Amino acid sequence: MILQFNRLFLLLFLLLFGKVYSQGTIQFRGYSIAKSELTNGVWSDWSAPKTNNTLFVFDLDNQQIKMYNELYTEKFQIINSTTEEQTDKFTLNCVCIDMNGVECTITCIVSYENKLFLNYGNYVEGYGISRVLN
Repeated sequence: MILQFNRLFLLLFLLLFGKVYSQGTIQFRGYSIAKSELTNGVWSDWSAPKTNNTLFVFDLDNQQIKMYNELYTEKFQIINSTTEEQTDKFTLNCVCIDMNGVECTITCIVSYENKLFLNYGNYVEGYGISRVLN
């Protein structure tokens, strides 16, 4: 029951803030990236943002998030997702397994500034994102 509720909330989130290309598939474009690393228990400052061209595809039918850029393609299997709604912000957190079997968290925040974070526990990539429009 909880998984169905989370899937429904996830679909509602993506329908409101993403572009639907097929049943349950939404796309966002990453336009900038910054990175931070955890070393000896201390997070580094975020790197200076760099221009980026990454496509994020949320595939609800297959419970996957796919990431495409010039260098590589990555696929993440969603194993759990939660949502949080505030007055001016909507957050989607997905616990995932990547193609190498490593667990990570993908957090998508929709507000006046749309962001997506890919977190491996000791390494985080932060993306500025926008919806893919016609």
